[in-house]
Amino acid sequence: MSDPKEVAKELAKKLDARDPPAPNDISENEETGEVIVDFIIWPDGFSKPEDAPYVEFDIFKYSKNEGGGLVAEQYALREYDDIKGFLGGLKPVRKRLIDLMATEGLVSDTAQDARQQQGEQPTATGDDAPEESAPESNEMPE
Repeated sequence: MSDPKEVAKELAKKLDARDPPAPNDISENEETGEVIVDFIIWPDGFSKPEDAPYVEFDIFKYSKNEGGGLVAEQYALREYDDIKGFLGGLKPVRKRLIDLMATEGLVSDTAQDARQQQGEQPTATGDDAPEESAPESNEMPE
């Protein structure tokens, strides 16, 4: 597949096919053709994330490569200890990280500047940790 939107839809379909379905959302930048899928996932065999050994919030960004094919950027936050707190505090973090992924690809200016001064290629970074109470359902925070 070479269409970012189709790849994103296929991922969302797989997330929806899980039992129970993993909360997910797709957003598209009509101007650039970039598509972002964000979702919450936990190991199979657990009916809700609070019962799992960990939970993860992921953001995947798909775009067309000028030379052909796709570029996929992926970012994840994983929590092992305070899953309820992680999910409860996800709403503001989710919005900020999606906005950052859409505009900058999650590359921090300080880290990018340091790497460029050392002659390295920029890479995605992040150390956000939500701190609020858990939501009552498995719905994706808005």
